[in-house]
Amino acid sequence: MCGIVKLALLLEGSQKYHQFKAVVTTLLTDQNSTLKRAIDYVMIFLVIVSILLLVYNSTNQSERFQYLEDLILTVFISEYILRVWIYGDIHKIVIQHYKMSQFLQRKISLLTIARDSFKMKWEYMSTPLAVIDLLAILPDFRALRFLRIFLVFRLFKLFRYTKSINKFLTVLDDKKFELFALFILFGFVILLSSVAMYIFEVKDNSNIETIFDSIYWSYVTIASLGYGDISPISSEGRVVTLFLILSGIAFISFATSIITSAFNEKIIEIKQDKLKNRIDRLEDNTLIFGYSSIAIKLYRQLIDSGHSATVVCEKLEESEEALRDKIMAIHGDFGDSHFLLSIGIQKNTSRVVCLTDSESKNLNIALSIRTLNRDIEIVSIIENEKSRRKFNLAGVDRVLYPYSIFSRMVMTYIKYPNVFKSMEAIVFADSNILVEEVVVKKGEFLHNRLIGEVEFRRFKMILFGVLRGDEFFFKPDRLFKLRENDTLIIFGDRVSLKYLR
Repeated sequence: MCGIVKLALLLEGSQKYHQFKAVVTTLLTDQNSTLKRAIDYVMIFLVIVSILLLVYNSTNQSERFQYLEDLILTVFISEYILRVWIYGDIHKIVIQHYKMSQFLQRKISLLTIARDSFKMKWEYMSTPLAVIDLLAILPDFRALRFLRIFLVFRLFKLFRYTKSINKFLTVLDDKKFELFALFILFGFVILLSSVAMYIFEVKDNSNIETIFDSIYWSYVTIASLGYGDISPISSEGRVVTLFLILSGIAFISFATSIITSAFNEKIIEIKQDKLKNRIDRLEDNTLIFGYSSIAIKLYRQLIDSGHSATVVCEKLEESEEALRDKIMAIHGDFGDSHFLLSIGIQKNTSRVVCLTDSESKNLNIALSIRTLNRDIEIVSIIENEKSRRKFNLAGVDRVLYPYSIFSRMVMTYIKYPNVFKSMEAIVFADSNILVEEVVVKKGEFLHNRLIGEVEFRRFKMILFGVLRGDEFFFKPDRLFKLRENDTLIIFGDRVSLKYLR
């Protein structure tokens, strides 16, 4: 076994190596990392300083800031090397070739390993941003001073660190077919008009002596600039000019419409990314699927009670309307696992509430979310009592049947109007009497105490019951001992409940 194989096996089995590479990868590529954003700001500052130094040195032959240039160059080189390093693993290629050689019982080829390793790294080194990084570094070496003009490429490095600008640049890639077709037609019109202008004007027009003069005139005319240094003097040449002016207006209109539509799409995408970043920073978030009056009411109640919440809309118009109403909302495909992961299903979401207008949608949402996160709490409304079992099998923790709840409330009002009014005042009205749940936490006042020791009456509170796991104890006696994670259901004054908490 040669030394390179031993080194590859050592790296593969080294946990510290993998952890270090994961940290470097996060710092350079993870857009959600706070440290990554801090590094981006530092790099933007260094790029701007390096450009200012370039401007200064172009008029002042001084080595006053040479140490600063060397520092910036060192940072740029280190960044470039690290980005090449984190792209793929050479040691895995070595191990793969070693295992293949052992299986085929032949000698391992170092040349093949070097070729495959270079091919893998070249995939990154040939990307536009990597080429810009390299061109921004090379001119600083004395042997390559003739490439000094490429230092201007450091400005393009800003594209790497500014996500919004980078998004807009992808417009050209998204619309490359339309733009390429327009460019071909543009070139054809330029060629046709240039040849026609040369044929009609070369004999009588002293400003047109070569075909290049005609091409120059065509570009100036189609762009509607009209410098006036070259003008047609023949009737045929003027007809070509009119044709070219109209073509220029059409080309500019087409190109503008293509790019504008693409920019509008990217603006929506950028807004979505910013919303996802905001959602990612929330703690103990509740995702409310569906945009309705119930969803809006629930969102505002959660926010008023100090909880985090986000409304997930199916349509863009719904999310835009919600954002105008100061509601944290985002739109996306409810069944898309990538979208669900991007809004924190596996990270900072503690519960999901399905409130769409379709029972089948609610069921699909529950299935998709339960597949991604087995521990998350899911609550859903249903339209038919018979669907309760189906939703429970899909992993829904709590199923609510609004029609049943409403009918019971109406029956309570009909049979016991005074009871209903009292409950309505406690639950819905803005009064000082509340019904609250208090969780017993280890080491706090209620932990390991008897009910008789708490003195609920003294603080103007009534203990309705205690929920312990799945078992409910209605009005437990004075000797009932409270344990950790017991939930107390209490009626009481707002101030008293706050004191008890």
